[in-house]
Order: sequence, then structure tokens, then C-alpha cells
Amino acid sequence: MTEKLFTSWHLLLFYWREFWLFRSPATRWFLALLFLLPWVSLRRVGYGHMHAPHGLFSRYRARQQARFAGLIQAGHLPAAMSPNGLAAAFAPAADPCAARIHVAADGRLSCKVVAKRGRRHLYYCHRTLDLGRKVARHDYLVIHPRYRGGLDLKHILAASLSLYDQVGLQAIELTAGLSIGGSFWPKLGFVPDAADWPAVIATVKRNYATLPPDEIEAFDRLHDKANALHDLVEQLCDPQRPLNIRQIREIRLPKRAVVTAPAKRRFGLPAKPPPEPLSLGIRLLSGARWHGSLDLLDTPSRQRLERYLKAEH
Repeated sequence: MTEKLFTSWHLLLFYWREFWLFRSPATRWFLALLFLLPWVSLRRVGYGHMHAPHGLFSRYRARQQARFAGLIQAGHLPAAMSPNGLAAAFAPAADPCAARIHVAADGRLSCKVVAKRGRRHLYYCHRTLDLGRKVARHDYLVIHPRYRGGLDLKHILAASLSLYDQVGLQAIELTAGLSIGGSFWPKLGFVPDAADWPAVIATVKRNYATLPPDEIEAFDRLHDKANALHDLVEQLCDPQRPLNIRQIREIRLPKRAVVTAPAKRRFGLPAKPPPEPLSLGIRLLSGARWHGSLDLLDTPSRQRLERYLKAEH
């Protein structure tokens, strides 16, 4: 850990670089606002204490300590739990170099952590634990561009799940669709809310209209039925069944079902194989944005999540 404040020059440079690498205006504004947050390193704070940068915030610090202790006394948190332990749960196999934990008046606990390994910063994550409703909210996970694709998100999610079980949370909420989330989170068992499901259905039907005809015909031949893919999509797009998003995500077409033209040699060099196409389900859900949840008490949902966490790369 570092003795410096989160607003030290090396972290400022990190977020300035992030600011220009992200093209989304919303993400750029979000990263710019990070400079205004009163971050401070865990080591400067010490174990089990809340902190604000200056002595002017001593009342805030005392109020936060009292609220955190109140959560323990009410049985919402284990007696041995500390702010440092909370931050470490969201940074497995890494060093939570900076964190801010805020307890709201209604008992919601917000945890914002910057994790690093050695001298390199890996990611920033924001989690909100609503201990009254027994729900965890996954707000943000911003990964440094250098580690995208090389950071094992399963470790982060597994550590978070262990914490949620420890404090008795029953569901995880998130907003899917910032990048590929609309098609990724159903794989883990997340389901859109009923209010967002009609928009997802519209996205699926719009994406179906853009699928290559040869792949649709290959799917129909594989199932020995005319309009097999069309009928399946119509059946799964039931306005009363948001759970069907999991089945949409699993629609696949075997590689052997589509015959592709052989790659041509260029300049006498061996031809590169064509890129592997995404599954039909991923393409049908591409661009979908929805707010949803995962019920940790529902056995099929929990098994789907744990199956993903245990799967090999």
C-alpha cells in the first residue's frame, strides 16, 4: 500500500490516460469526476477506521465510524468485519491501494476500491451493499486497458460472492450493456427486470433481421425444419418470460453447419483462418441494455453462476 493520497500524480496520470482511451462521453465524464472524490489510502487510514482528507471532516469520520459499528451491532455485518476487510474482498490477489467506504444514513454501504499489483494499477470497482434489502449492487468495474483480456474476473466475482454469503445478501443487481454486458451476464444467470424485458425483445428481433441468410438456413437444416430459428426466436421472446434471455444466450450453430470459402493465400504466405464467428445468441443480444438481477437463493441461478466460476479458461 502507499502512504500517498489517491490524488497523487501517478494516479492522476493513470486516469488522464483512461480519459482519452475511452470514447464514450459518459465514461469520460465519469472518469473526470473521480478527481473530485475524497479518496485516501488504506494504510494512511489504518485498520477499521473511516477517514477524510482533512481535520475539517472529523465529524464526518466520527459519524461514519458510528454507523459502521451500528451495522455490526444490528447483526448486518460480522463482528470481525472491518473497512479494510471489505476493501480486500473486492481486490483478491491484488493490493487495494486506495479505498473509500461510506455508510449512508439508511444503512447502505458503498465501497470504492482501486486495486494494483506491484506498482501497476489494475482496476477500479464500486460496489453498494444494501444490507436492509439484502442486495448487492455492482455499479462499476473499470479495468486498465493494459490488462483487459488478461485479468481473471472470476477471482474478483468469486471473492465478492464469498463476502455476500458472509453478510447474508440474497441478490445481486447490475445494469448490463456498457460494452458486451447485455449478452454476457445472462450466461452467469442474471435476468432483466420485467420493465426492461420488452426493450430486450425489440433488440433481439432487430438483430435477427441482420443475421446472414446462410446461417439461418444452416440452422433450419440442422433442425430439419423450415423457419426453425425464426420460430425459436418468436417463442423465446415471450413478454411474460424474462428468464428466456438465458435460452436466447445459448442459441448456437455448430461450426460444421456453415460452409465457408477457403482462405486465399497472399504473397505466397500461408492463409490465416477466418475469425471464429460469435454464437447466434451473443449476436441476438448484442447492443441490449437492461437493469437486472441474480437471485442467490434460486438454485438454478446459483448453480449457473458457480458453474461459470469453476469452469476452466
